[in-house]
Amino acid sequence: MFSVEYVSERLHLLYANAKTQVWISLAAVLCILIAEIVILGYRKSSTANILSQDRSARKDLLSYILDVSGVLRIIGHVMTLGGGYLFGQLINKSLLNINLAGSLANPAVQIAFFLIGKSFFDYWLHRFMHTIPVLWEIHKYHHSTAEMNIVPAHRESVLVAPWSSLYFAIPLGILGAPTTTFLLLGFLIELHALLIHSQLKFTWGRVGEYFLISPLAHRTHYSIALEHWDKIMDSCFRFGIISLALITWIMCANRLRSVLTTPPITT
Repeated sequence: MFSVEYVSERLHLLYANAKTQVWISLAAVLCILIAEIVILGYRKSSTANILSQDRSARKDLLSYILDVSGVLRIIGHVMTLGGGYLFGQLINKSLLNINLAGSLANPAVQIAFFLIGKSFFDYWLHRFMHTIPVLWEIHKYHHSTAEMNIVPAHRESVLVAPWSSLYFAIPLGILGAPTTTFLLLGFLIELHALLIHSQLKFTWGRVGEYFLISPLAHRTHYSIALEHWDKIMDSCFRFGIISLALITWIMCANRLRSVLTTPPITT
């Protein structure tokens, strides 16, 4: 199953995906850096922090470059002999290539379905990494940044990619990915991930309180105060169980729409 040709093909695809990820991330970074400078001024922006001589900031920037370029992912898979990556590929290719998101006709519904579904699984991945000791050892480097700025969103251990490949193999095999809106989806995910690590301290009001994770809420997750430990595990939408309920609603609504708009069969 894993011939030389297959491995070569996967490496080429990995390289192509890495190039796409770099451009998506740079576009999101530029948007947020400009917004910070306009709203907060240069001295309070992530740009000033990243360009400082702070040792933690230099580590943040190096981690960002290694992660976004795909180098960190490759190192992690090599260290684990490709186990997580190959298992993920096996599941997605041979067993559960259902691609529910891609089967939805409306691009906006595709994006909503995928974002909500991924948020649900992200929630539990994050909780596992805080509550299971061996996974916390992998994740704690992400929490070791000295100051919030946009690049610690990619401050990760080399073992995160293999573990994520194992964890997401079945969920992503079922969810699939939007077929017509991949670049927009990638940009939205990256923009939000960078935004909640930025110097902008938006709360989003009621939306942030009940639905979408805000930058200020994510700062609480990084707090060293005892009462904040292991709180706010959501990465995008609040409350994983609500995400699952919304997925069910979207699927049912889409199915109902299909039934109502399908003309009756005449004999």
